Amino acid sequence: MDAHERLSMSKLKQHLSVKELEFANPEELLAHLRVTPGSVSIFALVHDSSVSLILDERIWSTSTSGFHPNENTSSLELTHENLEKFYNSLPNRKEILKLE
Repeated sequence: MDAHERLSMSKLKQHLSVKELEFANPEELLAHLRVTPGSVSIFALVHDSSVSLILDERIWSTSTSGFHPNENTSSLELTHENLEKFYNSLPNRKEILKLE
């Protein structure tokens, strides 16, 4: 979701039908996605197909979106067409939701 938005963890837990939901710790990020905290990106999903992607529908519906290229020193902009190609290429479980 947009970096300036706040995620409602309670709504997400309800949607996912789970009691507990946590962000991955630094060791898990490195082991599964090969990134460090602050550098998590959709592009890291190429490293582990067992990690699910939940993408905010506002990001999905924009004409261009920016993402870290697996490090937080720069951003890469994708047109919606290219985002859709990347999204569809992932074997991961994925979902587009209205996050808030």
